[in-house]
Amino acid sequence: MSSRALVLVVVFLALQSCARGNARDVTAEEIALADKRLQGSWLLVDARPNPPLDGTLDALMRMQLGTMILTFDRGTMDAQGQGIRLRRSYRIIRWEGFGRVHVELVDETGDRDEVEATFEDDTIRFNGLDYPWRGGGVIKRTKR
Repeated sequence: MSSRALVLVVVFLALQSCARGNARDVTAEEIALADKRLQGSWLLVDARPNPPLDGTLDALMRMQLGTMILTFDRGTMDAQGQGIRLRRSYRIIRWEGFGRVHVELVDETGDRDEVEATFEDDTIRFNGLDYPWRGGGVIKRTKR
């Protein structure tokens, strides 16, 4: 290999490693921005468990629509509704771009649930990915 070709290979490899480093930085930045955007209080306006809930659980879920407030504050999510109060830790585990993120929720026993969410102005559409919390829904911002 000529010295000129060797220099081109070295430059190419150096540029590739810089690009990978910048991609990681941008992802970390995007995750931080998404977390900042999530901060505040949100109203549960729609929930569609999959599979659907039966009887009493379905009635309890319907009671939460338009009344349950979810508050995200630096790694803690509080949810308060009719007869329900929950606290979970959370972290954004992946940024997919175009307002789509994956969030991991962890309860006091260490059980983890993953939710994919898409920001749309003052609304978030979410989809629970783990049993038994599968299904979709919508939350709407109430205040920051």
